[in-house]
Amino acid sequence: MFNFKICFLALALFIFSITGCSTKETEIPTVKSDAINADTTSMIITSKANIHDLAWAKSEFAKGYLEPDVIYPISHIMIRDIKSIGECEFVLHGFYGAELNDGTETYIGKYNMINSIEIRAISGEFYQLIDGLSTQLNVNFENYGFAFDDWNSDEFIDIRLHMCEGGSMRNEPSLFWLWDGNQSKFIQNEQLEEISSYSSLHLAPEEDKRIRSFTRTGAGEYSLSYYEYNDGEFVLVENKEIFFEKQDNALYQVEKVSKLIDGTMKMVNHTKTKIEQ
Repeated sequence: MFNFKICFLALALFIFSITGCSTKETEIPTVKSDAINADTTSMIITSKANIHDLAWAKSEFAKGYLEPDVIYPISHIMIRDIKSIGECEFVLHGFYGAELNDGTETYIGKYNMINSIEIRAISGEFYQLIDGLSTQLNVNFENYGFAFDDWNSDEFIDIRLHMCEGGSMRNEPSLFWLWDGNQSKFIQNEQLEEISSYSSLHLAPEEDKRIRSFTRTGAGEYSLSYYEYNDGEFVLVENKEIFFEKQDNALYQVEKVSKLIDGTMKMVNHTKTKIEQ
């Protein structure tokens, strides 16, 4: 009986030593950061103890690797009218996430990821789902990088979704869908997507039915192109290049302008201006 009491007391002391006694030492502090949940503001709370496990590289983030401790869902609704169908809801689905810096245990970036778009007529007579998307944008982009425009000048709205931020070329990589009246749905346009991969692409209101693309090729150097939609494709109709050129120890600014003439791009202007140093 005596031995049993000794064993019981020893066991009790051991349990006390690994529980109540060490509570302060094992308490996990938290770090907080603002987060966006749909269109409201909430708070991220995560543990410093598992911050290493929560950090991920951008490549992993782009593949859709998302930790539930540092993301919130996005469900963003916009309403626009589609001719012959009426008012439609455009619903963006995705996630808001904060990227962590493993070295300093601080947030170094906040991103929106859109993975699908639902388009549904308020009347219930039309529905289209565009899924399989993977965008990664800074939270400062309005409407999560989604925009309405009429890219092919058919007086029907088309849609654009920015994929990611561009680089020094001033490019704006984006996804595009043009309304197809024959199929009564939005059809992805790979040609505009390719152009946006190396340039910023915008409608040129001062030009009739033209699209303007701007590409930065160097310091003070750029290319400005104009496209027209014709027979199902965007045709390059004008291109202007500005660049610098050295000749005989002198620096010149060169301007070349080409236009589409009889189905072929032909140079219509070539000037060279000496830069005084």
